[in-house]
Amino acid sequence: MGQKNPAKIIPNLEVEGIGHLVSGLRVEHPKLGAGEVEELYELEDGSNTIRVKFDTFGSKALIPEYANLSRESTDKEEPLSDSVLSKLKGLFK
Repeated sequence: MGQKNPAKIIPNLEVEGIGHLVSGLRVEHPKLGAGEVEELYELEDGSNTIRVKFDTFGSKALIPEYANLSRESTDKEEPLSDSVLSKLKGLFK
């Protein structure tokens, strides 16, 4: 059996297309769905790996540049135009 590359945990990582990643950040994958970043790793060769615990598929180790992740959408929040903004407009009619 092959040996695993030694890895060190890093506190954050900047990834093109996603932005600043930290543990606890909610992300989405087109096939695996929503999940939470568990750990960020730097391997001995300088490459990076992230571990994401997906709500449906469990924990997966991914190469961030090829993982096709995005930040989880916040569709659950009420849009501003339907809440505060619409109430303000109603005051000035």
